[in-house]
Amino acid sequence: MRVLVAEDDAVSRKILEASLRRWGHDVIAVDNGDDAWRILTGDDPPRIAVIDWMMPGLDGPEVCEQLRKRENQPFTFVLILTAKDNTNDIVSALNSGADDYLTKPYHPQELRSRLGAGIRLVNLTLELEDANRKLFEAAHTDFLTHIPNRSAILARLTDQISRSKRSNTPFVVALGDIDHFKLFNDEHGHKTGDDVLIQVAERLEDVKREYDAVGRYGGEEFLLVLDDVDEDSILPVADRFRLSICEKPIESDGQLLRVAMSIGALWVPPENALGVDILLHEADELLYRAKAEGRNRCCVDSCLIVPDVPRVQNG
Repeated sequence: MRVLVAEDDAVSRKILEASLRRWGHDVIAVDNGDDAWRILTGDDPPRIAVIDWMMPGLDGPEVCEQLRKRENQPFTFVLILTAKDNTNDIVSALNSGADDYLTKPYHPQELRSRLGAGIRLVNLTLELEDANRKLFEAAHTDFLTHIPNRSAILARLTDQISRSKRSNTPFVVALGDIDHFKLFNDEHGHKTGDDVLIQVAERLEDVKREYDAVGRYGGEEFLLVLDDVDEDSILPVADRFRLSICEKPIESDGQLLRVAMSIGALWVPPENALGVDILLHEADELLYRAKAEGRNRCCVDSCLIVPDVPRVQNG
């Protein structure tokens, strides 16, 4: 396991570093609290830290205190080393957020045992984090297509509305519906219908950019949230998604099936980034028009909705 060592005394640091490497750990060694803080708050930080109390810059308890103030951060087991040995010092170190405390001079095997307890705690935390991640993914992922489900894609649309206003960039909200989907279930069975949904989702995912989002809105309907799209690009952007479905047959149980999708795409400038329900209603109207005009096509428009302003009556 990777371990951060923060110790300003060069000899003590080298001895500690050598012991940790001999016990099989990867070691990152620094000689001051500011560097320790930078590493512990950087990308992919070590999950074990052995920190001296007295150091240039931030001291050990200050590093702990600031580390524990950060929310939604990975757990780091922190052991403080110090020559201070009275009860008040121990209480102070633990109250600052340290997980353990070892008084200098210490026996190497005692340090190894305390680190072992820390590693067990970190491993339990990692298992819990992994379980929570899987639960989150299950709650926000469609069970069949493995793309964001209805609640997740609606949350993304809500975020996109806020992002559009902050960054002053337009976006597109689009609803796509598989044409004549009921026929696949009626003529070929529900397994074929599932295969169609899965492969349509895969093709939509392949077309989208990294910062776009595609989710299963319900049944055979998909919601697309496409960031930073120019008004002149609405139709070609929407058509890329449509063509990804109809240009190549979908295979199910040895059969090649011709599948098509109708799409209603609404371009939303920042000043008209209104509520989710309003935007979805407008996109749904465009989708309905695409169906009425013959299916396997895109109907696009710009969101030019003006919110109702209460009239002031004279007198």
